[in-house]
Amino acid sequence: MAGMHPMKSIFSSGSSILLRLFIVAVLSGGLILVDKYTDWLDPVKRILGVTTVPFYHLMDIPYETAEVMDDMLTSRSDLIELNSKLRSENIILKKNMQRMAALTAENIRLRETLGGSQRVDSEHLLAEVVAVDPDPFVHRTVIDVGLNDGVKEGWPVIDAKGLVGQVVEAGYQYSRVLLITDSTHAVPVEVNRNGTRAIAVGTGNLDQLKLIYVADTADVEEGDLLLTSGLGGRFPAGYPVARVTSVYHDPGRPYALVKALPVAELDRSRQWLVLKSDSIDYQSLSSDVSEEAEDE
Repeated sequence: MAGMHPMKSIFSSGSSILLRLFIVAVLSGGLILVDKYTDWLDPVKRILGVTTVPFYHLMDIPYETAEVMDDMLTSRSDLIELNSKLRSENIILKKNMQRMAALTAENIRLRETLGGSQRVDSEHLLAEVVAVDPDPFVHRTVIDVGLNDGVKEGWPVIDAKGLVGQVVEAGYQYSRVLLITDSTHAVPVEVNRNGTRAIAVGTGNLDQLKLIYVADTADVEEGDLLLTSGLGGRFPAGYPVARVTSVYHDPGRPYALVKALPVAELDRSRQWLVLKSDSIDYQSLSSDVSEEAEDE
C-alpha cells in the first residue's frame, strides 16, 4: 500500500525473520556504541532508572515480608538474650573507641613532629539497600541515595565491617553500586601486617576475591588482613577489604595464587555508608586488571 510506513513494511508478517533480526541487531549495536562513547543517553538512563525502581521494590517484597514475619515470631527469651549480647558489645565498642581516641591523638602528635599533614576522616552518606540485581553473574545493588543527595559516580561504599564497592551509576534518587566481588571490579590493597601491595579483583563469587601481581616470594600468609592502600586515588587508605584464605606457590609462574574472603557482609547488610570522595578516574586500571585476571 502506498501510504504504508517504511518501518511497518519491514516488520510486516511477510518480511524475513533474518532481516528483522539483522535490523534489530544493528540498532542495538548502534545504541551500545553511543552509550559507550558519548553521554547522550545519560538523561534517558536516569529517567528509566527512576521508572524501574518500583519493580525492584516489588521484587524485594518477599524478603521484607519474611523479615517482618521473623521479627513477629521472635520469642521473648531471644530478645532478652539479644539485649544482653548488645549490652556486652556496646561496652567493648566503647572500650575500643577510647583506645582509638588515644591512638588518633598519638598519630596526630607524630605527624606534627614529622611535619606531616593531619588526615581528616571522610564525610559520608547513610544509604539503605533497596534492590539487588537479579542476574547472578552481575554483582550490583541499588541504594536509596542519588544525585539529589550529592552522590557522584566513583564514590566508595562501605558497611560496618569493610569495603563493599563503589557507585557506578547515580540516578536522581537512587544509585547503583558495583560490589568488590564483581568480575569487573578491582581495588588496590596492602597486607596490614607488612604493607605488601597487590590488587584484589572480583571472581564472580560473593565469598571470594583473588590477588594479582603478588610476587611468588612475597610475604603473604593465610589469615592476613587486606586493607585499601589508597593507590589509584579511588578508595581511601586503611579500610578493611578481605582476609587471605589461601596462598598457592606455582614454581612455574612468577606470581603466587592468593585467594581472600571479603570482610564486608555483601549479601546480608542493608545499611551502608557512601564515602564522599574527590577521587580520580582509574577506569583504565580496572580494565587492565580485569584482562590480567582473565589471563590468570
